Amino acid sequence: MMLNDVIRQAYLAGSDDLRVFGGLYKGSYYLQQVPEEAAEFICLADTLVSHPRILEVGSAAGGMARLLDDQLVARSIHIIDDNHHPNAHWRSFRLPHGTAEWNADVRQASEWLAQQDTAFDLVFVDLPHEYDTGKAALQTVLPYVEAGGIIALHDTVACNGPDQIGALARDIRRGAMPDLTHVADIGKKLGISVFSKAGTNPPKAYSYPQATLLYHFCPWQKRPEMIEFHVQCLSRYLRQFTKVRITVATGPDMAAPEVIEDMLMPHINTTDVQFFHVPNDTCAECTPLFKHLLPCIEAEENVCYAHSKGAVFTEPIGRGKVWAELMYAHVVGNSRAAIAHLQGHSCVGAFVKVRHSRGAAWHYSGNVFWFRNLQRYPGYFLPTAYQNRYATEAWVGKFVPRCDIQEVLVTRIQKSFLKNRGGLQDRYNELLW
Repeated sequence: MMLNDVIRQAYLAGSDDLRVFGGLYKGSYYLQQVPEEAAEFICLADTLVSHPRILEVGSAAGGMARLLDDQLVARSIHIIDDNHHPNAHWRSFRLPHGTAEWNADVRQASEWLAQQDTAFDLVFVDLPHEYDTGKAALQTVLPYVEAGGIIALHDTVACNGPDQIGALARDIRRGAMPDLTHVADIGKKLGISVFSKAGTNPPKAYSYPQATLLYHFCPWQKRPEMIEFHVQCLSRYLRQFTKVRITVATGPDMAAPEVIEDMLMPHINTTDVQFFHVPNDTCAECTPLFKHLLPCIEAEENVCYAHSKGAVFTEPIGRGKVWAELMYAHVVGNSRAAIAHLQGHSCVGAFVKVRHSRGAAWHYSGNVFWFRNLQRYPGYFLPTAYQNRYATEAWVGKFVPRCDIQEVLVTRIQKSFLKNRGGLQDRYNELLW
């Protein structure tokens, strides 16, 4: 796990308050952390626990729990929060896979914790910053922390007065809670103090749920920086797919497909992988490649489709890169959340444009989406499904006519940021997963 990469992921997650926490834009996860501090803590946690059972005490919008889950691949997530934060309602969308919650004071949570029948490997405490509140929280949750598990206290730098959480961290470092050993103090702005419970936390095994990636790579040699960019972005998320099918466009202006294969293979975590070399079609773009990939799918597969963006930009490359990174982070990188939602929705994606276009009532702008069970889409091989270069964007919309919460789930990525800095001008749905 590389620190700079995790820092970038924390920036892409979205901030609750740019002035207080910093970040790239306000929205999405509404993360209440300094990205650099959160990333340093995640990298440290990765060396101490594996696939942790996470307990977050004070969750607000759930941004930190979600970021921890993204990076550490949690086996379970439990939340203690009183739901007083105005964005607390987003948690149920953001943490969909098996999250359990206690929505009251942590000091009253002992019986609920006992009923969960689990021990926690990672506890993140981000409550009101009084000394007594933090101490009571630790006393409540400590019996349910696994030996060798870690406990983090947030805001230990920003709230450093004699009756605040920073003073509690100092007292624990001096031996006030003998079961806890000081591990590290992170950050100089808000601060995260990390402690471990006596004992050893053994490595845990984890298997990703079955998921298929269909991906088209256009390695245009006139934009070598975009080739490197997409390899870097895609490599972050390839490990979560148990089946990978990639088409690589070929032609006089394209890099050799074997080069792309060699760059991506070290990041693929399955033997079920195939590359296809397909001549580039500048008029049809990715539409014929999508048709080439669809026959690879069996019934009941959870499928993510995406393709490299920005081989040719009519806008500044910088803006296009940010837009593409958000698509990777919030759609391609969300396999467990997407699969959970595909149990009740036909498809999952970002940036839905709801208006009649390209033979459909709506489409996923940008060609990045999830769907499940190809047999749900009758006539998917008919020529009318692939009428133009943008047919892939509208493909799902041809078979799922009603764009509403019952059928289509949409990620919410701060609309104003994308509109003002990402070059997008459309109005998008604001449902959040």
